[in-house]
Amino acid sequence: MKRGKNVKNASGKTSWKVGQSDIAEIKRIATSFLYEAVVENTSIPFAAHHPFFDSTWLLYEDQIVNIMDNEEAFLAICRKREEQIWKINEVELFFGLITKPFRLLFLKETKEFMTQKDFSESLKFVWTSCEDPNQDPYVDVDTIISWFYESDKNFLMGKEELAVFHQFPEEINIYRGVAVYRNPDGISWTMDSKTAEWFAHRFDTGKQHGYVRTGMIDKRHILAYFDERGEKEIVIDRNYLRDYR
Repeated sequence: MKRGKNVKNASGKTSWKVGQSDIAEIKRIATSFLYEAVVENTSIPFAAHHPFFDSTWLLYEDQIVNIMDNEEAFLAICRKREEQIWKINEVELFFGLITKPFRLLFLKETKEFMTQKDFSESLKFVWTSCEDPNQDPYVDVDTIISWFYESDKNFLMGKEELAVFHQFPEEINIYRGVAVYRNPDGISWTMDSKTAEWFAHRFDTGKQHGYVRTGMIDKRHILAYFDERGEKEIVIDRNYLRDYR
């Protein structure tokens, strides 16, 4: 799968598309993702690791077939999905088709063809919909931090979220619930200690337990505030986290 680069101008800033995003180019990239080989997820029965399909078993000609064993079925299903792709005319709708493990990668590959508005809205959707963006295998955390700096806050957050964001004090106490096998140095934090506790312990086992980190961050290093799911999530530039433990 190809790896694209952001377009930068002489000042090192992203040169955003003016007017409208290049939907045709995004469709071509989506189509290239579609025809990637299906990889079986051996840790979960019948699960697939693919940009468009979560399962190795899909409906084909009124039957459930294993697309790992039936190339004809796989290609026919892909052609139908490709028809869907080419009917899309709004950037965010592409991300609804892409499976969660590949959304950050798709954003990385299509970013240079977007307006800043479409990119900012897409970044929010991808960030809040992915299960574990803090340790994504395709896009590292420092790249994601740079994306938040590049985004337009007016489109990255909803009106209520933006109002809270602007009213933050100059420094704020924050918490991060670090669950078993999760990245302790992630950039997702919260203002709410109970929320952090829930995230910390949701994957606890008899022998392994998560924990809560605490810290201070200055307002100018808060990258976004999201609360659509009631989590009071604060996305931070971790390079400026203070007094953390």
